[in-house]
Amino acid sequence: MSDEQNIKDQPEEQSLTTTDNIEKSADDSSISSEENKTVAEENIQHPTLNDLNSEECLEKHNQGEVHIDEKTTDHSRPKTDDSKKPAEGNSFSSEEYETVAEENIQLLTPNIQPNKEIMEVHHHGHVHEKKKWKEYVFQFLMLFLAVFCGFLAEYKLEHTIEHQRAQVYAANLSEELKKDTASLNELIKDTEIVIGKLDTFCLYSTEKTKRNVSNGLLYYYSSYTTFIDFFSSNNTTIEQMKGSGNLRIMGNAISQKISGYSKKLSQLDNEYQLTKSEFSKIEELYFKIFDGYITDYLSSSTDFDRSSFHINRDSVFKLALPLISDDPKLMKEFTGWLKFETSIYKMQNRDHLRPLKQFATELLGLLKKEYQLK
Repeated sequence: MSDEQNIKDQPEEQSLTTTDNIEKSADDSSISSEENKTVAEENIQHPTLNDLNSEECLEKHNQGEVHIDEKTTDHSRPKTDDSKKPAEGNSFSSEEYETVAEENIQLLTPNIQPNKEIMEVHHHGHVHEKKKWKEYVFQFLMLFLAVFCGFLAEYKLEHTIEHQRAQVYAANLSEELKKDTASLNELIKDTEIVIGKLDTFCLYSTEKTKRNVSNGLLYYYSSYTTFIDFFSSNNTTIEQMKGSGNLRIMGNAISQKISGYSKKLSQLDNEYQLTKSEFSKIEELYFKIFDGYITDYLSSSTDFDRSSFHINRDSVFKLALPLISDDPKLMKEFTGWLKFETSIYKMQNRDHLRPLKQFATELLGLLKKEYQLK
């Protein structure tokens, strides 16, 4: 009696939940009354199977504990009328057994659904919509503006770096030009003194007998033959700028002056190459006529100071110093080379040293004005 009551009092909620998860199908198979009774008795003995889910029912079916009719497609549990409920009592009629058996079979039938292929739908990450021409123009202008601003920033940065580099070059070049102008001033002055002394020697050597010129006087003036100096520029910065291609960053006017100054230095260097060969010839003739030991003694006694040598010239004039060779022809050859060399010294002062000094002075003024140097 308690088993019957459990079957009757199945909650409607559970019945509805079960019915939603199974497919409806018509039970066309015929079940004999004996089979129905057997199934009803089994369900009455195990009423708790109604609470099993579809997976548990499948497991029970596989173990042979639950009978599932594969032909049955309608798994919904019909609502039973009060007329179909079995009467309270300990015995059931055959019709009641059939009704209860059908209801339990329908409840115990698992929710078996056929495998359906799940179609994957791929959604595009970006939906491309047709843009108007104004949007393309706007994007182009924005891109152009970004590139242009980047170009301006890079140009400004490069210009700042070049200006700082030019400032360093200008400061270094200014110091070198100051040294060059000081050296040129001294060299021009000394060269003019040497030219005058050598001209006097040429005069006394050709009129030695007529003027009663002593050998001491000839030693004194001829010693200026070896007092010739050559200008060497401190042009390290110029060579560095030319080698690295940074001459352009100094500005047009300054670059032209630097180029002119560098050209003058190159011309002076070529001139010195010719002068050195001539000077070697003159020096060779000098030591054939004058004793180098005496010349060295006279020079050491004055510590190679030309001003003091000039002060002591009167005492040197009175000395009767011997010559290595008193050959008039050799003396005449030496005098001719020396006279030619003095004209070269004059030309160097006029065409090279003075213009070079002028270039250095103008360039120094431009650097001070452009880069506010002291």
